[in-house]
Amino acid sequence: LGTSFVGPNSEVFKVTDFLGQGAFGEVYRSVGEISGTVVAVKLLPLGALASSESKIALLNEIKTAQQIKHPNVVQVLHVNDGTSSQIGPYAVMEYVSGGNLATVLRAGTQIPLHRAIEMMIDIAQGARAINEKLIHRDIKPDNVLIETSKLKIGDFGISKFVDESTRLYTFKGAQHIRYMAPEGWTNQTNTIKIDVYSVGLVFYEILTLKHPPVAARN
Repeated sequence: LGTSFVGPNSEVFKVTDFLGQGAFGEVYRSVGEISGTVVAVKLLPLGALASSESKIALLNEIKTAQQIKHPNVVQVLHVNDGTSSQIGPYAVMEYVSGGNLATVLRAGTQIPLHRAIEMMIDIAQGARAINEKLIHRDIKPDNVLIETSKLKIGDFGISKFVDESTRLYTFKGAQHIRYMAPEGWTNQTNTIKIDVYSVGLVFYEILTLKHPPVAARN
């Protein structure tokens, strides 16, 4: 906390608050010293990765996520590979202040159908925008953020390029077990279908406030 770093438009930002642990890296709230703009900065612990290929892959994917600009996707604003940084590699993202969908679902209050439909449309449109560039691989209520009445999908920590020709340099993380598509269990080739599967599970939870029952494994 209190550390400064360079963000969008070469502005200096100061870290003010710890927001939480993402799928890959800690996230902090930060404020621009000139504009007062609030952003979220995600530290990218590349030192924890075993190979240089994995480090390149993660940076590639965060930079690809920077190309996605959609109202239902948390925008990646700036990426630093750590070579000119006091805080190591990091990504600066749009700050979304309204919490996440998981908190809403845990409250246990049935969501009115018209609102549930709005939420599902937001998630579907965000997932479609992401899938034009990436396979997210970790869509779940914790990664669906809320800004006023709009939902935004965030946290690209374990995503993968859609273009299979680049798979040698795409980061291979571990999807959350409760939202993993069947092909994830058997290590099959990932396609956008695994995001479709996860979105379907999130829709089920929005409508029922429950996770779909899973048959016991032998």
